[in-house]
Amino acid sequence: NRQDQDQLLVLDDWRLDEDGQIHSASFGSIGERAHGGRFGNTFTCNGSPDHQLQVKAGERVRLRFCNVANASSFAVQIADHDAQIIAIDGQPVKPFKADEGVILLSPGQRVDAMADMTGKPGSMSKVRLLGFEQEVSVGSLVYAGHEIARNGVLDADIQLPANPLSTNLDFPNAVDATLTMEGGAMGGMRGAKVDGQFYDMQRLVQQFGYVWSFNGTAGMPDQPLTRVKQGQTVRLRMINNTGWPHAMHIHGHHFKQIGGNAGDGYGSVWRDTIVLRRGQEITTAFVADNPGKWMLHCHMLEHQEGGMATWFEVVT
Repeated sequence: NRQDQDQLLVLDDWRLDEDGQIHSASFGSIGERAHGGRFGNTFTCNGSPDHQLQVKAGERVRLRFCNVANASSFAVQIADHDAQIIAIDGQPVKPFKADEGVILLSPGQRVDAMADMTGKPGSMSKVRLLGFEQEVSVGSLVYAGHEIARNGVLDADIQLPANPLSTNLDFPNAVDATLTMEGGAMGGMRGAKVDGQFYDMQRLVQQFGYVWSFNGTAGMPDQPLTRVKQGQTVRLRMINNTGWPHAMHIHGHHFKQIGGNAGDGYGSVWRDTIVLRRGQEITTAFVADNPGKWMLHCHMLEHQEGGMATWFEVVT
């Protein structure tokens, strides 16, 4: 076995009122939709603000992190432990050490990591979310007081076998597509098309609740961003002409970054979600091997609701 335990850690944030209930009065805020999205004030792991993961000294634990928050990106760290990242968005990667043990996850993103339990019996190590004004802990590794799994670390390869993913990018015959993001607070967008008709910003907001656009269109368009034959390579250029980050997510496929710099530092790995910082431009590529109509959207869900959604079609 590669590990002694296999644990899913689902990270989320919640906006609660003074009574500890969901702050429902703030749902649908256009202001939040036009900024970073809806952020919570309470943080959980597997639904608990203090998730306890029982471990033994010497164990190796596979940690499957998943960020299900609306808009929050998380930088998660287990105190005093190293982590080797082994998969991103469900795709194995050549294992590499997380920088200072910090694992970055944008909304909708998944990262698998291996961690050796190097703490002492009876000790505890916090699972922390970094980057907030006050320390945020969502749980702990709790070491058994007297049981030890082994002295030293498990002698096993942590490299995962590759998935059956189409990775042969045929650039000479690639189909090119461009996705330009506009809108939001401080974005300067004058308006956008909905169902082929142009609306100024005031009418976009009042009539549709839209504040963002892809290629000048707000909301899901009738026509796809591109239509390609099964097996063709798609080279997708994404341009963030807004003042906010966007976690761009593609359905039905995994892509690879081939140009520019993503906002999470993971580099050129196969993935289905990638963060573009404000003013950033990147180019990605994928093999369109999965027939159907597939969505492409910002995974900050208020941004999607506010207009950042499109689709592409793969035909046989």
